[in-house]
Amino acid sequence: MSDKIFVEQLVEGETIRAVFLVNDKSVRATKSGKPFLALTLSDKSGSIDAKVWEQAEAIATRFEADDFVAVEAQVDSWQSKLQLNVRDVQKVEDSAVAFEDFVPVSRWPRRALLEQLQGVVRAEIKSAEMQRFFDALFADEDLMQRYQTAPAAMGNHHAFLGGLLEHSLSMTRLAVQIGGHYNAYYPGLLDTDLLIAGTVLHDIGKCYELSYSRAFNYTDEGQLVGHIVQGVEMVTAVAAPIKPALPAEMIMQIKHLILAHHGKKEFGSPVLPRTPEAMVLHEIDMIDSRMNMLANIAEQHIPGADDASWSGYERLFQGRVFLGNAQAPGSALDAAQLSGPGAPRADEFIAHAQSLSAPQRPAAAQRTRATPTPPAPNLDLFSE
Repeated sequence: MSDKIFVEQLVEGETIRAVFLVNDKSVRATKSGKPFLALTLSDKSGSIDAKVWEQAEAIATRFEADDFVAVEAQVDSWQSKLQLNVRDVQKVEDSAVAFEDFVPVSRWPRRALLEQLQGVVRAEIKSAEMQRFFDALFADEDLMQRYQTAPAAMGNHHAFLGGLLEHSLSMTRLAVQIGGHYNAYYPGLLDTDLLIAGTVLHDIGKCYELSYSRAFNYTDEGQLVGHIVQGVEMVTAVAAPIKPALPAEMIMQIKHLILAHHGKKEFGSPVLPRTPEAMVLHEIDMIDSRMNMLANIAEQHIPGADDASWSGYERLFQGRVFLGNAQAPGSALDAAQLSGPGAPRADEFIAHAQSLSAPQRPAAAQRTRATPTPPAPNLDLFSE
């Protein structure tokens, strides 16, 4: 659809007629008891909340969640976020839309991201037994297709096709760097092989927890079992046919990483992190997911007349977020990002980490010595 109006193009105050995918639909009531229709509409550029205030119950009968709909609406703003005040909704047949306009996808080629992840694993994992496990995992073509397609979440972070892979690759690069750093500071404390295994596998159950052929949703198994248990079962399934058998201790440690990666029982982890690797994995997961959330907030932010440096209220962060340090779109940073998700080259980082001895308390005359400069990021990740 050449005249498609995308969510990211919406401007406050304009009246639109555009086609969106219905992610969520519910009839609710105002405080006075009047029914209204609450919708979440989306396309590949993002999602937006929408409300139907008049004839809500009648309009609700015309379509269901996962349908494409043509919407007539006024673009308004609520708490510094755009939303649609909808006047009319009509269902649109699948044959009348270009599906690629409605599914958010990673900015980078998913096959290339998978190859990068496999390359990091093969280059950085030292244990032959762990390598045998990953050889079996990567040989499962159906699972790898799911792994490079699945979103990482329904909405909070990396909520797009390829999101799980992009999130896991980013975390794995952090694992390599953090493992090198702490092996220089506290040799032998952290098993980087296990930490890498945790970053690759921590959310792999989402390949089956979520459905993502159109709008993102939970599968029946996802709701009844959940991705943490599903991930543990997948580790068992991968390891079971490998001969000679893999060390039971190693498989148990991998399962603990998956079971504990949410960090707290109230966050869904059946057990608390009990190993250095599990504790670090949880923190890496928190860092990477929140950085994506902050990037989303910055991208969707609408500068106001008096508070251009602040977002609206963000529930997850329990307040507004200061955006005055964020670079504006079109800056030099965006040009660099075109070549892929940046990270220091692992071999450069490890060489730098190994060049550092365990930290000693400096003598008084040495306390002003400059910190060694880390290697510059290599953003040209897709060159041969």
